[in-house]
Amino acid sequence: MGAKKDFADEEKAMVTALMGQGLKLREMAEIVGRSISAISRCMKKIRDGVETVRPGRQSIVSERDARRIVREVSNKAISSKRVKGNLGLSYSDRTIRRVIKKSGVIIHKKKMHKPILSKAQKQC
Repeated sequence: MGAKKDFADEEKAMVTALMGQGLKLREMAEIVGRSISAISRCMKKIRDGVETVRPGRQSIVSERDARRIVREVSNKAISSKRVKGNLGLSYSDRTIRRVIKKSGVIIHKKKMHKPILSKAQKQC
């Protein structure tokens, strides 16, 4: 089974017009060039007026907690363990780091290494 392609706006408009004419599913499918089941799904979406979001795993972190995490980290250099403790969260440290990275507000930059001092510099 292949991935289900979404209907283009023109195809949706065509299905809506054909629905208004009272054509059968099979006739609509031939005209639009899609399968009967695809036309049926499109008609259901048009009738319900709802565009469904593709399925996927839901995030365990609520939007509110994500905002709290970003706010906590934005003003100071703080570890994910300390953020977890300060806010009293039950998420893993990795999840907190993922929320910070996903926000795009805070960007991690590696510190530049200091050059090694020579003997002459150490004596001064």
